[in-house]
Amino acid sequence: MVNKFSFSLFLLLLCFFNFSYAENNPPVGAPMVLIDEKLYYKDWPVRRNTKILLELNIFRKILSVFDEQSDHEIVIRFPGGDRGNAWAIEFKEWLVSLGIPSQYIFLESASGGVDYLVIILEFSNFRIGDQE
Repeated sequence: MVNKFSFSLFLLLLCFFNFSYAENNPPVGAPMVLIDEKLYYKDWPVRRNTKILLELNIFRKILSVFDEQSDHEIVIRFPGGDRGNAWAIEFKEWLVSLGIPSQYIFLESASGGVDYLVIILEFSNFRIGDQE
């Protein structure tokens, strides 16, 4: 039987060292999130061109991290309704025009808010050939 002191010490050390088994050892095939950011509608420029959009931090991050050869995928979660859908499609079109192939970009109606997009760049560390 484990005494209370030992168990309390274990919990304290666990919290103190911020240990998380799940973060250090993701399940095989689980995607690793490289970027997870919100883009608020108030930050979306009214007049848009390449120069203006490249000034947005989210575009610079995506373009600097995305790698087509590394199984990266971009998920754009948008607010429901026509306005959210149109915004997500336009965001995707801008990414494509900046050189990201459209087959790596996915739209999901599930941002959780009415005034922002959630932009997620994921890396899948599992390939079909890796099966044993």
